[in-house]
Amino acid sequence: MTITRSKEAIALACLALLAVLTLAPAANAQVEQQFQASAYTIGDRLRVQVYEETQGGFGGQALFPRADLGGDFIVDEAGQIALPRIGRFSIAGLDYERAREQLIVSLQELNPALSEVHFELAEREPVYVVGLVREPGSFRYAPGMLAIQAIALAGGYERPADRVARLVDGRRERERLEQAIERRVRLVARRDALLASRDGVQPSPSSLILSLTSAPEASRLLADEADRVAIATMTSETRIEEALANARTARTELAALQNSTSDIDARISELDALAQSIRQPDMRLANQSLVVATRQELASLAQRKIVMTTAALEAQRRLTEAEAAQSNFRLQRDALIAETLIKTEEELEQLEGTVTNASIAADALDASISSLSQGSTPLISVVRRTLDGPTTLTASDLTQLAPGDVVNIRAQPSVSQ
Repeated sequence: MTITRSKEAIALACLALLAVLTLAPAANAQVEQQFQASAYTIGDRLRVQVYEETQGGFGGQALFPRADLGGDFIVDEAGQIALPRIGRFSIAGLDYERAREQLIVSLQELNPALSEVHFELAEREPVYVVGLVREPGSFRYAPGMLAIQAIALAGGYERPADRVARLVDGRRERERLEQAIERRVRLVARRDALLASRDGVQPSPSSLILSLTSAPEASRLLADEADRVAIATMTSETRIEEALANARTARTELAALQNSTSDIDARISELDALAQSIRQPDMRLANQSLVVATRQELASLAQRKIVMTTAALEAQRRLTEAEAAQSNFRLQRDALIAETLIKTEEELEQLEGTVTNASIAADALDASISSLSQGSTPLISVVRRTLDGPTTLTASDLTQLAPGDVVNIRAQPSVSQ
């Protein structure tokens, strides 16, 4: 009796284990059975032509195409197409005949004369292959296509030699990442130097560059970039200094001329007073030689004043030109700094994307290299869009694919995982 019960328990356990092992494949098979090569599916582009029955010649009937009711339509995520004046029509999972019959019923509810419809499958979505294959990408779908065929189109499974190629690619990505990071630090230092030059202050490391590198290295890079900025703006700075020197010279000369003119004006006033006193009380009693000398000196002073005034006007003109040149050269220098600053900011923004992409690519290559197990059979899964949403299927080489399927090839997990 005990032996019989043990045999029955063992049999029940085996049946339970068999049910567990076949449960997942059965679920996958159910999803796979939802797609048939002859049925329309999500992503299909259909060309629909509707015909209206009209009275033809000699009392016969003729079919007239209704362009306003037809056209190209894509089956959406809900498995439907949106037809003019009819609305949404569920077509996913239907073959040509069933779709035709059901649509004619809907059309005749709109107009009994709409008696014929024609479907043409204009385009189907490709199949996508990703993961541990030699050439991941998208490939044209063919009815009855198997997973192994899609994998073959993608160059087949990765081989041990491909791991070496991945190592090389990973090294290149790491080098590209390091170069991008180094370039980014250099550009931040350049931006700090440009901002200091623009604002006329002593350059100092910003918090950003100090977060990217050490303080001594930041100071060294900033000094280098400040020298570069100084060289780039040297022409403008030289012209500014020349304009400043010319302005100082003109200003000094103008002040000297103005002082001389003031002295001449003072002397003329003295001579005018002297001449007035000579004439008193009677011009006939005046010392004629003194009168002549006074008049001659006044004439000479008047001539000198004219020369001084002309020279002062010329000095004032040169001072105005020097100040204008100084302002113009400063504007040129500031424009050069602003233009270089804009280019630096743009390159920094591009480098941020480069650093991010290179980091992602390098990490992905490192992960794929570490997960790539030589001599093990890769795992195949298929992501398929259904009316209930995307579904992941455990697949094999002989799994039949549907349009739009994503075939994902992964390495077998290691024992430690």
